[in-house]
Amino acid sequence: MNWKRLLIYAITAAVSAVLNAQTGSVPRGGFDLHYRLQGSGKPVVFLAGGPGFDVDYLEDAAKLFPVRYQPAHITPIPTL
Repeated sequence: MNWKRLLIYAITAAVSAVLNAQTGSVPRGGFDLHYRLQGSGKPVVFLAGGPGFDVDYLEDAAKLFPVRYQPAHITPIPTL
């Protein structure tokens, strides 16, 4: 497989994963827990750490899990 075909495959897979993601939020004690679920299977939770950090920096870590797991990206955002 040449590099152009591999690049197109990788981009297509990434776009498909983002488009198939389920998003929402749950209010909890002064915070809204915003979440993004991708795929299906047993959930693996990725929680953003630190003030102002979005959970997107953990995207590469989520890709290390086999497809039988469902990454659940959670970002707490203060509502106060």
